[in-house]
Amino acid sequence: MEFKKDLRDFYNKNTDLNEKIYINVISISSFLTLATSIITLIEGSGLFSSLIVFISFIIMAVVGYLSFHLKKVKLGKLVYTYLFCCVLLPFIYLTCGGIDSGSPLYMLTSFFLIALLLEGIQGIVCLVVTLIVHIFVLWLPYFEMHSLFDTSILSKSARYFDNTIALIAAGIAIFCLTLMTLNAYRKEHEKNNQLVLELQKTSIMDELSGLYNRRHLYSVLFDLYANIEDNGNYYIAMYDLDNFKKINDTYGHLFGDKVLIDFSNKLRTSVNEEIGELASRYGGEEFMCLYRAKDFEQAYLKAESIRTSLENTKWKDAPNLIATVSIGLVACHKFNDMNSCLKGVDDLLYSAKTHGKNKIVYRK
Repeated sequence: MEFKKDLRDFYNKNTDLNEKIYINVISISSFLTLATSIITLIEGSGLFSSLIVFISFIIMAVVGYLSFHLKKVKLGKLVYTYLFCCVLLPFIYLTCGGIDSGSPLYMLTSFFLIALLLEGIQGIVCLVVTLIVHIFVLWLPYFEMHSLFDTSILSKSARYFDNTIALIAAGIAIFCLTLMTLNAYRKEHEKNNQLVLELQKTSIMDELSGLYNRRHLYSVLFDLYANIEDNGNYYIAMYDLDNFKKINDTYGHLFGDKVLIDFSNKLRTSVNEEIGELASRYGGEEFMCLYRAKDFEQAYLKAESIRTSLENTKWKDAPNLIATVSIGLVACHKFNDMNSCLKGVDDLLYSAKTHGKNKIVYRK
């Protein structure tokens, strides 16, 4: 179980899709080679043939291991492919029955392996070399080369058995490689999609507050004013925490961050994104909320609830602190575009700040 866990951890550690495909190829081809060495021994093809195929299995496994151990995966894939396609498979063909055996079916797997492991000119060159080697090896016994290779060692029943086993082994190998490759691709695709979503979220979110940032606010407002018929029920409230610099200087910046986060949470709970509302951090201690309300009074009540909630908040680390916020509030349909709307609400906020703070100044 521990070995199985180590293999799984090693597989998952290799996040690159091509490396996972290479691991899949090593696993399946090693199993296929080991199975072939056992089958040749059962068929009576000779201890020598079985031993050579088994040695080939060891070599293939070692090449695969060294590829990752020495971190030479690209070179390892190239060596592995040529060994499997141009050495191992031709040797199996020549020593295990030739054209009368199931060896040609094994040889077909080489082209699938090339497509999986090699890219570009390397793949094309390997394909051409493999075709030349395979064609040469296929015809070699035809020219009565019995002194080198005896391809008539299988009985009639053994030939049928060998072809059946070869068909099953090659079919399972191709099926498993395809399935594992597609599964690895699917997981890679899902991981990339998740990463894209996280990056998209990061690009529109403010890290400290967890609210949307100014960029996303602008994007939403731009779309809102592009659809002029849909902005009649929208209102913008601009919030600015009063005397925030003094809070930072008196209680420290860490406590100041706590105030920002607490206020952000109040804003977040005041909006309903499903109906098009949003809360955003505009910059520093300034925030904006886009509200959707049936009338101005309803929008005003939302902003007022934020103001009173902050004013009544008790701070454990600063029992004597009464934090307040100044607010500007406008109806979006009173403005022709986003820029004039933002200037309008900013002017109202400035008026609130200069006329006593802790209040809402609005324009219906």
